[in-house]
Amino acid sequence: MSARTSNDHARDIPEATVARLPVYLRALITLAEQDIETCSSEELAAAAGVNSAKLRKDLSYLGSYGTRGVGYDVEYLRYQIAREIGVTRDWPVVIVGIGNLGHALANYLRLPQPRLPRRRTARRRSRPARRGRCRRRRTPLQ
Repeated sequence: MSARTSNDHARDIPEATVARLPVYLRALITLAEQDIETCSSEELAAAAGVNSAKLRKDLSYLGSYGTRGVGYDVEYLRYQIAREIGVTRDWPVVIVGIGNLGHALANYLRLPQPRLPRRRTARRRSRPARRGRCRRRRTPLQ
């Protein structure tokens, strides 16, 4: 995976770092909800469940967002990580085949305070007439 930089040169980001970025984003969202404006790498690392050296190394792949002795601006870093992993806008979602998994996803998308941008556009059961019926005998399932 590559990250964008200010001079448009692509840089390789290790897969393990990419996998941790959503964890950092969730930690930053939690800090922002607590009205925390700046945080140190130690505070953010503790909130994300990693050590501070790993967090600083991971964030260094994205650019220089912290200030020595001050820490990170929570909102700015939250936006930068969200931009890197592509969750800065709502994405339309259509769930086809609204079975158990589809219902679970639809209920998840209706959470009152979404953690990441998302919007449910439509849902439809693929075969509404077959709901609860056995395929061969056309008798209700028990």
